[in-house]
Amino acid sequence: MNGKKQTIKNALTNVRGAFRTLASYQQSMLSVVNYIKNRSGIQNARIFGAKRFSAPIRTCRKSDSDKDYDANLNIFSDMWSWDFLYGYMFEYYLGTHKLATNDGEKEVSISIIQVSDDGYITSQIDNKNRVDLECYKGPEESNSWLILCVGYGYGWYYIPQVMTRETYSPTSWTELAYQTASYVINTPASTYVNRQGVDGSECLFTAKKIPMESFFDAVSIDSILAEFGNQLMQESGLELFKS
Repeated sequence: MNGKKQTIKNALTNVRGAFRTLASYQQSMLSVVNYIKNRSGIQNARIFGAKRFSAPIRTCRKSDSDKDYDANLNIFSDMWSWDFLYGYMFEYYLGTHKLATNDGEKEVSISIIQVSDDGYITSQIDNKNRVDLECYKGPEESNSWLILCVGYGYGWYYIPQVMTRETYSPTSWTELAYQTASYVINTPASTYVNRQGVDGSECLFTAKKIPMESFFDAVSIDSILAEFGNQLMQESGLELFKS
């Protein structure tokens, strides 16, 4: 076997190992997220998902000659490789629920953002591009996070430090979630709180970032949730994640 072919063969061995590692990792993430959902205190909460670093792969309309075959994802020549990797940055949305707060009953939204790699988010390269891997920090310099988000009013994912009403309204939820995660991760404080709504009204949006390695067992997760629950109670009177 020539050298080039052997190099490719070795690389593919690493690829197979990487996929199996990703499968095990994502199974762990599902377990953690479901545990957090069950500890939220919300009865019958469901989890909805959304891809947040790049575009999801959309379905397409097929021609009559192909309509009986089940391949229906739209693949095109200049799509990003990241489009195939949903777990790189993924939002688990637990929905909106009527809950009591210090400001009365509110429609409260709850989300968990999985940031598997902040190497692009924390990179200081000018004019960086998400498809250029040279723009990412090395894996050893990067970190992985879960960001717990809770809020009500007209201010979900609204960060007035980097957004305006004019830029917020036309921006997609995918990009708003990405910008929010970027701001929270690059801010020294572990918890971000905003009470200024997009239209100037009263709102609450709070996001707590936690290093992913902190979620290593039920005791550690319970401790994290208890701390966040206490912060929410002090900030707004919300009773979530009670022990």
